[in-house]
Amino acid sequence: MNRPTLSVIVPNYNHGAYIGEQLHAIVQQSHQPLEILVIDDCSTDNSIEVINEWVENNPLIKLVCNEKNLSINDSLNRAVEMVSGEYLCCCPADDRILPGFFAKSMDLLVQYPEASLCCSVPAFLDDKTGIIDPHNDWYRFRETPYYVSPQELIDVVGPDNLWIAGVTCIFKRNAFIESGKYVSDLRWYSDWFIWHVMAFRSGICYIPEALAAIRVLPTSYSEMGRKETQAETEVVKHLVKLLRSEQYKDVLPSFKNSKLLDHFSFSPVLKKVLS
Repeated sequence: MNRPTLSVIVPNYNHGAYIGEQLHAIVQQSHQPLEILVIDDCSTDNSIEVINEWVENNPLIKLVCNEKNLSINDSLNRAVEMVSGEYLCCCPADDRILPGFFAKSMDLLVQYPEASLCCSVPAFLDDKTGIIDPHNDWYRFRETPYYVSPQELIDVVGPDNLWIAGVTCIFKRNAFIESGKYVSDLRWYSDWFIWHVMAFRSGICYIPEALAAIRVLPTSYSEMGRKETQAETEVVKHLVKLLRSEQYKDVLPSFKNSKLLDHFSFSPVLKKVLS
């Protein structure tokens, strides 16, 4: 089966202890990507040394180092402009993709070219034990791989239902750019926002099995950020501003009518846009 081209982006900041595992998982995939771009955001650990060993031994891997710390969102946006694949996959250095991830996702995307992304069930990697929990009891919309239309998503997406986990996503480069890329002001919700904007516009491919694992770390960007009450409030304010803007007004009804915004029910700011 002929597949469109796939570029892989690996963002890294001080994950020298983990990035080797992720790169190994990437190069072991049965479907190899066009290129693997590692973008380092001014790491101060041994990351560069570890990455360079991989660069020397695999011609697909390229390392780009930011001249100054840009944050995860700006680093990824920069990397997107440097790769050329029709589809992209962001594989954070501290997470780990699982066997079959690229092949199964790309096969489904070829079958449903109208979809802007493909996602699957997220697994969780215990950092202390190294054990991967595939969460077999996780909510599964279908028993087999399936295309979910924008209208269907309104009924099934939400905190306790179908969850578009960024670590499991392979997405169209052009659709990502047209949707505004990662919005830095949304910080740890930037990927959450862009995936759902794309999904509500053109639907998604969904695979009901674990194909990528999130490493559970109490010091992760999202975990640390959500504990900052003031910062969380500012992020919600910006989310409301975006949803009311001309650029995203087409998806505002879908955000409102789905259960997606239940996560922010604590916020009086968000209640105004839902009224």
